[in-house]
Amino acid sequence: MSTFKTPASELQASVKRHPDLALFKIPEQSPEGTKFKDVSFAQFEKDVKQAAKYWKDQLSTLGVQDRAVVGVWLRGYAYSDNVHIQGLNWAGYIPQLLSLRMTDPTVIYELLLKSNCVALLHEPDNTSLLKDSPLPTFPAGDIQSETDAAQLPATPWHPSNADDELFIYHTSGSISGIPKLVPITARWMNYTLDMSTFYEQRSNKKRERMVSTHIGSFCHLAGSALSWIAAKEGSCIIIPSTLPAPVSEVRTMLDEHGLTCVCMFPPSLSALFSEARKDPSLLASLKKIDNAGTGGLSLDATDLEWARKNEIPMFNVFGSTEMGLAMMTDARKNDDYLESTPTAKNEFIPIGDTLASGEQLLELVVPPDAPNCPVPSFRAADGKFHSGDLFVEVKPGKYLFRGRNDNWIKMEASLRCDTMSIEANVMETCGNDLVSAVVVVGVGRPCPTIIVEPKDKSLLSANGADNGHSMQKLKEDILKRITPFHKRRYTHERVDDTRYIVVVPQGTLPRTATKGNVRRQEVEKGFQTVLDAVFYVPHSIGNKKLQKWGKIRSSKWNKVGSTISPYEKGGEQTQFPDKYCVSLFALDVSRIAAYHQSN
Repeated sequence: MSTFKTPASELQASVKRHPDLALFKIPEQSPEGTKFKDVSFAQFEKDVKQAAKYWKDQLSTLGVQDRAVVGVWLRGYAYSDNVHIQGLNWAGYIPQLLSLRMTDPTVIYELLLKSNCVALLHEPDNTSLLKDSPLPTFPAGDIQSETDAAQLPATPWHPSNADDELFIYHTSGSISGIPKLVPITARWMNYTLDMSTFYEQRSNKKRERMVSTHIGSFCHLAGSALSWIAAKEGSCIIIPSTLPAPVSEVRTMLDEHGLTCVCMFPPSLSALFSEARKDPSLLASLKKIDNAGTGGLSLDATDLEWARKNEIPMFNVFGSTEMGLAMMTDARKNDDYLESTPTAKNEFIPIGDTLASGEQLLELVVPPDAPNCPVPSFRAADGKFHSGDLFVEVKPGKYLFRGRNDNWIKMEASLRCDTMSIEANVMETCGNDLVSAVVVVGVGRPCPTIIVEPKDKSLLSANGADNGHSMQKLKEDILKRITPFHKRRYTHERVDDTRYIVVVPQGTLPRTATKGNVRRQEVEKGFQTVLDAVFYVPHSIGNKKLQKWGKIRSSKWNKVGSTISPYEKGGEQTQFPDKYCVSLFALDVSRIAAYHQSN
């Protein structure tokens, strides 16, 4: 038999070493709140075998052969979801993981047909959405039958070739409404599992084993990969009742279940730190952990500084669905430097641009002989995978992330969004009569925000004042025209409400001097306060009072550098770069308050 490591082979090995240790802790509701129940390595293996037999029986009646692709459209938050996925793999099928962030069944069908999928397991709640499915569908509920252990499939399917596919994921962003298929090969998987040792070392593991929070859906690579590593290394994953994990549940994990790694995407980790600033007991618990781990996006600098000041080791992982875990910081050193692992073959290629500081920008590139280089469809003409991720090398082998060299931005849960396609759709549908310029921003936000300059100059004056009804009508017209395009997109890429459309006076958006292109990063920085208003309404100020406050301030604030006091903004002070932003922020807060009041 081949020696490729797989999630199934590593689970088997761990069951032999420590069958009774808890691999997962799963949520159970009680009168006292959420409690967590242990699921041992041996129990998980038994559940996976049970699922393998169940799905083998179900699919065999349809004539489905081994190595067929089977779609899985689940939330991916529950233990049972992971059991279904691993059970299909154990049985010899190739699970194609589909995110519930894709809500249009027609997109699901297109993806399934691209991979020659033969059947679809789905969230039971979605049964009615799939009535016109071109494939057989199966609701993936709990598997209740208790088969004699002797009748369960003892040996999982195992790859024999480096290019054998184990799973199919999808890019976290889509192009023209369709994500790309990302097959996970035996070579790629073997390398990822071999990296688990480096992962645990750099995560500042001080105790016998790691106990981590579940970071995300098992239908996305991050959540899957951390569960594979836990199964291989004898570690434990605590699954919260919902994602992101509620602070109350994280507290229980810390105080009652030995949580050592608070593993969250940056927005969730920032929210946890915000609570800890006000709660000494929570802070005391956080000081005991081995690390607070995150990835995908950069954690806010003030949160990083606060955590380190309070002796919380910080750990950052950088990667993507295509190349997996590419770089990591070292929580033992508690610094910001991303480093490749000793076995990585990463290349850092100068792209010709330098920063104002004189630092050379480098693109992370994975050569074809690297085991984590994705399948050929993702490679450029030179045979290499060009990630589009940019870095500067501050010390030999130590890097800092500096954004991307393309039109993708990373959203709240580190999922990607193709801004160019959204902008192109706005101009295609609205460019003739409604919109003269558009830019899409929203790094780290739940969804993108479209900022437009209108064709009609009379809609918005230079100081940000608008005529109300006409402005809202413009937003509604834009939304109506772009909705067919956005309906097909992931929820994190989708604009589905006028509150996510901001109108600014002509000439407001910063542009390049030569070609006159809108500078996305400058808009992202300059409109932070506007975006804060779109996504946040202070609860300490009632919505009616907030409406009144916004209207008053929009007429009075005109000075560069004007500020909102902590009370007015609900606890944070913000300085505005110019008088236009002051006025626009106040107007937007007023409008958003009205929106919340009516909803």
